[in-house]
Amino acid sequence: MDQAPKEMFVGVINPYALTEAITGRRFDWKDPRSSQIIEEALETNYAELFDIKYNSPLYAGLET
Repeated sequence: MDQAPKEMFVGVINPYALTEAITGRRFDWKDPRSSQIIEEALETNYAELFDIKYNSPLYAGLET
């Protein structure tokens, strides 16, 4: 059996692109309300999006 890697480097899905793909709309990401749009579309608090321990949709398929 192979050993698990000691360090693992993982890329994440671009939250802006994912939001546009889910909603089927384009957004002005310079708008201050853009974080609210992302939170609603991805059903995740913006502060938790980039942390894998919250099961963020940006880390689809990975487990902690």
